[in-house]
Amino acid sequence: DGPAALEAARTAAAAKLGALLKHRTPHVTVAAAAAVGAVGAAGPLPLPVGVGAAEAEEGGDAPDAAAKEGNGGQAAPKEGTEATSTATAATTEGDNDEAAGRSEEEMTKHSVVAHLASLLRREKVRTTAVRALGQLVAGDPHAPFRNAALLAILGMHTVKDVELQLVVGDALATLAMSPPRQASSAPPPALPRIKPPEAPAVTGTGADATLAERT
Repeated sequence: DGPAALEAARTAAAAKLGALLKHRTPHVTVAAAAAVGAVGAAGPLPLPVGVGAAEAEEGGDAPDAAAKEGNGGQAAPKEGTEATSTATAATTEGDNDEAAGRSEEEMTKHSVVAHLASLLRREKVRTTAVRALGQLVAGDPHAPFRNAALLAILGMHTVKDVELQLVVGDALATLAMSPPRQASSAPPPALPRIKPPEAPAVTGTGADATLAERT
């Protein structure tokens, strides 16, 4: 029971940290992102893989088809759905401070990466989120979420912030120089190549001017 109990505790802790990534308070979210990154840097997150955005989109018609079948072939009315969604959102917002980190969502590796990627829109949190994404890939370099994490990091190229771009470069270096894992009998899963952003992060004039101001 010892190893099993320890693994269960690690999974519960990782799930709790993943849930805290949705907290509204910046310092709580920053601490959770840093902790998730530290756990991920040490090895694969002790969470189920889950389903990525691409896989979810491929199976996105199934719920609609089931709803239509149960409704005599007609589309389910949207009015009730919207009301339910509004009520759910209000309940979640109201309970956020009282039950920080509690979530009915099953936390998976894919969902943790998705939550970290969503934090990139928040200026006070995004540097920690970028660093955590790099650490997750470094600790699990052949994970199915690798492309999603890389695209999220590379997507920050449009932000004209020198400190942030240094963190982006550090995150890319971290995941690129991660030590190789021990060879196993099963080959790593094949993942499609990703296209790096075509546009430069900043124009030459703007970059030079920004760097000149800070040196």
